[in-house]
Amino acid sequence: MNVVAHPVAETLATLGQPKVLNIEQAHIFRSKVIGKCAAVESWLTEQISIVEKPEMMLSQKMEQLKKLTSQGKVAFKHPQKLQDRLQTFRQFSDFRSEIAHSEMTLSLLDGVATIIFENANQTCPKMLRKRILIAADEVDELWKGINSAVQALITLKAISPTLSPTQGK
Repeated sequence: MNVVAHPVAETLATLGQPKVLNIEQAHIFRSKVIGKCAAVESWLTEQISIVEKPEMMLSQKMEQLKKLTSQGKVAFKHPQKLQDRLQTFRQFSDFRSEIAHSEMTLSLLDGVATIIFENANQTCPKMLRKRILIAADEVDELWKGINSAVQALITLKAISPTLSPTQGK
């Protein structure tokens, strides 16, 4: 039996129409982005803890793992994959940092529901502040990108370091 979330007629009727988004969905989106980034932070902590105490912040942990791999203290079967995937994820890490520290509103801009994030830490005049605007029809694509980058990164595993008899005691 083929089960679909929406009847075909209903789905066809909404094709080409702007996606509807409410404030609760916007909050859920922000929460899910922060959660995905927390999964990466947990993964980074796990990889770094093999050899030393992890740094505090997500961006610091990313740099720490990069440094440890370049020094040969943490090894990966495909080190270039790690570097590429960390680089791909960095944009989402920066995005998470912005939205986690931002006031969020939902507005209609040109008839399209748009999430607006405005960083609360900015000290410049209000009209000069940086804002991130995400149209409702961009949310799914952004989520897919984040999800893909996170999954690609956290599936990599460090190769267990070989300890000599005097190490690890």
